[in-house]
Order: sequence, then C-alpha cells, then structure tokens
Amino acid sequence: MPCFSFSAPAVSPEEERREREELGAEYQQIQDEMRGRRALPKQLNAQVGFQCSVEDVQTEMAKMPDSEKTHLLQAMECAPSLVEKESNHLLYHANCQSHKEVTSCLATYWRLRCQIFASKAFLPMKNLASEEKLESSTFVKVLPNDRADRPVLFFDRIEVYRATATRSAAMKHLFIALHMLCEEAEARKSGFVFIENMCGFDLYTDFDRILTKTQMSLLRDCFPTQLRCYHLCGGIDEKWAVDLVVPVLKQIARKSIRLRMVCHTASPHDIATILDDEYMIKPSTLPRAISGRHETVPFTNKKHSAKNQLEIQSKVHEVHVAKNHRFAQKIQSSCPLLKNTLAENWAIKNGLDCRQDALRR
Repeated sequence: MPCFSFSAPAVSPEEERREREELGAEYQQIQDEMRGRRALPKQLNAQVGFQCSVEDVQTEMAKMPDSEKTHLLQAMECAPSLVEKESNHLLYHANCQSHKEVTSCLATYWRLRCQIFASKAFLPMKNLASEEKLESSTFVKVLPNDRADRPVLFFDRIEVYRATATRSAAMKHLFIALHMLCEEAEARKSGFVFIENMCGFDLYTDFDRILTKTQMSLLRDCFPTQLRCYHLCGGIDEKWAVDLVVPVLKQIARKSIRLRMVCHTASPHDIATILDDEYMIKPSTLPRAISGRHETVPFTNKKHSAKNQLEIQSKVHEVHVAKNHRFAQKIQSSCPLLKNTLAENWAIKNGLDCRQDALRR
C-alpha cells in the first residue's frame, strides 16, 4: 500500500493564490457555479456547431501514442456495440471543446474501465452494477439532488480504507455510479457535486496515492459530465492530518478539480449547516457520517437487555474516539457483543450519535 509521504509533491497556498488571480472574473463564476447560483449556458456545444463524427475520432486516434489508445482499440475490436452504446462519442459534445478532447476522454474511459474491471471490462455496465451490488455499497452513495437540481455523490474514504473488502471494489463502485449518472441527459448538462468523508481520517492508514490518482482521474478525465464542487469533510479531531494531506490531494487532483475543492474541518452539525446555507445541499439528504440526520437506522436488538445495550454503546463510543487503531481493536475484542449483529457494526461507525440518542431515550 503506497502510504503518505511528507516529501510528496504538494500545492502551496501561494500557488493556489496565483491560479485564482490568473483566472480573474472567471474564478468568481466558478465560485457561483460551486454554490449552484450560476445558470448554465442555454445552448450546449452540440447546438452551437461543435460536432464530432466517428471519422473525427478515428483521425485523432491515429495521432495518439499507442500506449494511450490500446484499450480503446481493444474495446472497439472486441465489443463494438458496447462501445457505441456505453461510451458514444456524441455524449461528450456538451462538455468537450475539440475532437482531440473527445478522443482523449474515450481513451481514458476505456483505459480505466479495463484497469478497474480487468477481464470483466467488456460486460454491460448493468451486469457489472448488479454483480457489484451498488445499491448496497458502503463506499459510494448516490444522494438526492441538491436544491440546484444537481446530482450528489457521496464517497466514504474512511470506509474504503478500513473495510475488509479490497480497495479496488470502491473504484468499481465509483466508476459504475458515475457511468449510471451520465446516462441521464440532465446530469450530463448540470454536472454533479462530490462529497468525500474524511471524518476519522488517519494519516498512515487512510491514504493511498495510487488509488487517489485513479479516483481523481475518474472524476476529471473520462465521463461526459463535469464536477461542479468537491467537498472534503473532516472532523475537528482530524484537522491536523487533513491539513497535511489536502495539499497533496490537490496536487494529484490538478488545477481543474482543486479550484472547485472545499475543505471542511468542523463538527458534523456545522458541516451540514455550511453545506445547507452556502452550497444548496439539504441536511436531510446527507449521510449520517456528516450530519447525523440521514440513514437513521434504529439501534434496537431484542436479544440484548437495556443494560447490555448501554454497555455496547459505551464501548462503541470508546472505539469511535480511539486514536490508535490497535487500541480500538482491543476495545472491540473486550466486548464480544460488538461482533454479533449488523446493528452493532453500524453503531461502531456512528457511536457518538447512537450513544446520545440512547441517553435521550
């Protein structure tokens, strides 16, 4: 696992300030767009003259290095109908400005699809979604649209790096979610909002540079839609770690994403309030990890007495605030009840809220 390095390339505040100054008035437009206040252009590129035919794509492909187009050529040879149906070049007209850009997006799409899904890359996406059980994913969730009617994707970085499943499963889920999002014409036009949970972030266990590069490329390079705003949400206790890793994430993300990246290090309630007041995201639609107001799964289990439930909730609280991962494992092992039910597994991730709810009851 490629871990965090203090010598990794990072973006400095001075560099970010220069980028903002170079954009001038355009930067304010980006800020308005992030907050859902800026109206999108009435006409799409395809309606004002930009067209890209199959011949145009083939012409641009001939100019590309072999290393960049290998997977696209393979897909066109092995599954031409799938390429036509699931990565039609016409879908990219709204967000690309040239034939070269369209071809580059298609090549990146198939490179990442082959990299992530390996031998299953040429199966229909609906089959892959069913096989990966996206609807029950703990890594990626498609949330209700915000008040600007933009789709919202939630990515739980903490769940990805601490789950027993392979980390590549998270990239599969993210790829499928973005692909399904782009099947809707309105989503391609409006773009989408991305929320990433970093509450409970640990510098040494929750960072993977290679996986992060794949994630950023999925958000930036290969789908026929645009990222409008990227929210990094971390708790107060993780502020020091988030402050260290965010400049590295911004370097990996590149300019197009970091200009739209906002970092929140506050309590879940305060983060939910900021997202509601400034970014048109309703608190009731946010996952519990951020706001404590969504996924309100009741903590009930008839086989445990009330006394046992309070014992479990107390242990869960300790696990939630434990800084050392090994220490947290010891706490869990000292209370066997923690291992018995799905309800308790859920409670481990939401211990503080669960404990407070129990006290109120």
